[in-house]
Amino acid sequence: IVEPGAIEGWRWGPFESAQMPAPAAQGAQAALDWLANAHADDGSLNASIGGTVESLLLLSANGLSAGDWPPGNERASVEEYVQANAAAFARLGPAESGKLAAGLAAIAACWPEGALRPVTYYDEALGAYSRETGFHLWALLGAQALGDTVPAAAVQSVLERAQPDGGWEWSAGWGTDTNTTALAVQALRAAGLPTDDPAIQAAVEFLRTAQAADGGFVYDPASAESGSDINSTAYAIQALIAAGEDPASAAWRVEGISPLDYLLNAQLADGSFEWQPGTGVNPLSTQQAATALLGATFPMGPQAGLADCLPVGWPTWFEALMRM
Repeated sequence: IVEPGAIEGWRWGPFESAQMPAPAAQGAQAALDWLANAHADDGSLNASIGGTVESLLLLSANGLSAGDWPPGNERASVEEYVQANAAAFARLGPAESGKLAAGLAAIAACWPEGALRPVTYYDEALGAYSRETGFHLWALLGAQALGDTVPAAAVQSVLERAQPDGGWEWSAGWGTDTNTTALAVQALRAAGLPTDDPAIQAAVEFLRTAQAADGGFVYDPASAESGSDINSTAYAIQALIAAGEDPASAAWRVEGISPLDYLLNAQLADGSFEWQPGTGVNPLSTQQAATALLGATFPMGPQAGLADCLPVGWPTWFEALMRM
């Protein structure tokens, strides 16, 4: 019963998911509006398939159809551009294949003809999709997003690559960083590790050492003088949410400033983001900041496998029949 003078409200999202403050959603919408104007008439961002796939991930986080975006009757969609260039992109390596899978699975699109799925990169002898941890993690996230069976060794490989400080490094010898650690946390959580697992908790504590006085996160805690940046903060927010933390809570505020506040304080008037102040508008920073502001974590799925796209020119009635 709603008493007189009270307000009844609803919110959408997974049960017990983190509730993002209204300013965060507004900031994400402003970033999305800027990106809509940044995309070309062919549906691409800077004529780059990699950059366009990042937009696909953001659209998935926002529940938007990549087949209808960016708006404009005379413009090709992001999905059309991705589908046309996906095969070449997925051949670049496991990380590219995994990121493509994560984006397409989240919108339940068909799998592009000729594109290599993450599973094709799995090396049984290695027990991983790649020797490079960052590549391995993106391929793992992609396989999880597709609903593919992930070998236990692939998950174990992530655990074995954790460093003594609780973080992960992109490649051996590079040193731990917040970005790779954030991907590892999300992949391990998707694999079923609970939030109180020692590896997850150690990663959370590693991220705590990377939070700066402005509420944001640095790339490498060992080089904190480099300052917070948008991309590292966005990825850290996603990892915290995946680990069961609330990035807007007092536990993650520095002198009252949360990581979400850091992102919103850094947003430019047109809705876009810079990587760091004074570095100029950065589409990737804008995409990743908006995804984090929406409270989305990877993989955004999973789907029970994606059907292959039918060859161009097949009758639409047959295509509809095949998708039933």
